[in-house]
Amino acid sequence: LRLQGALGYGTAVHGRGKGVEVAGEREAGGRAGLYFVEEGVQPRPTQVLYDRSGSSASRLQPGMFDWERVFRSAAALHCSGITCALSPDAEKAVLEALEAASAGGVLTSFDLNYRSKLWSKEAAAAAFRRVLPWVDVLFASPFDLALIAGGAGQDAVEDLRRAFDLTHVVVRAQREVSAGTLRVNVEVFGKDQVVQGSAQAVVLDAFGAGDAAVAAFLACWLDGQSLEQAAVDAAEASAYMYTIPGDTWVRPSADADAGSRRLGRIER
Repeated sequence: LRLQGALGYGTAVHGRGKGVEVAGEREAGGRAGLYFVEEGVQPRPTQVLYDRSGSSASRLQPGMFDWERVFRSAAALHCSGITCALSPDAEKAVLEALEAASAGGVLTSFDLNYRSKLWSKEAAAAAFRRVLPWVDVLFASPFDLALIAGGAGQDAVEDLRRAFDLTHVVVRAQREVSAGTLRVNVEVFGKDQVVQGSAQAVVLDAFGAGDAAVAAFLACWLDGQSLEQAAVDAAEASAYMYTIPGDTWVRPSADADAGSRRLGRIER
């Protein structure tokens, strides 16, 4: 993490406060990328405005990290398509990280995370195809998949998985079942099986649900639990995240495990 000023310092403190080990250095003249949110309710969508041009993250480039040291005790490397969108050099840094992790026998995962306000569909699809040969586990929404697979149905997903030798493709979808209530479905496509998990939530805040699903899936899968349990955990964590203000998970995992049993109750 490259830090600059009070905002950079606050970012590091926030991460450490949530149990994340943060390694950072101060960058003269650097700035943290920002985004601004205008909340919307039906029929008006929530709008996001990005201010990331020239940020420290956009100046990532190959050769900045000692990957052998970084991966010395790592179980997995997770990267995002958002980083690839920041600049050509940032994409090259992601590729370098994935290649180094793969060479070192570290599990690699990647969330497509297409953001239309950061780059075009064509540029994103081309970048994703450069990244995918180094990815083990791919996370995507149905819309993301349509960019590179031509659709989100099982045949399209399987074709994509085989084409890039992906061990698993994890697809998170959601649908509105009533005003303000979403049903989250997570399907996991592996070599010999397809499993799924689902959960439902009343939406308090729409941000962070995808990241929560990724984190829950990887935590469960790396812990040696079944693929079925990983899919269920991902769906439940995603649904639970919709009930938390902001985009950071701030509750013990036991809360999510018991959430469905406490619906509508106040604990005093």
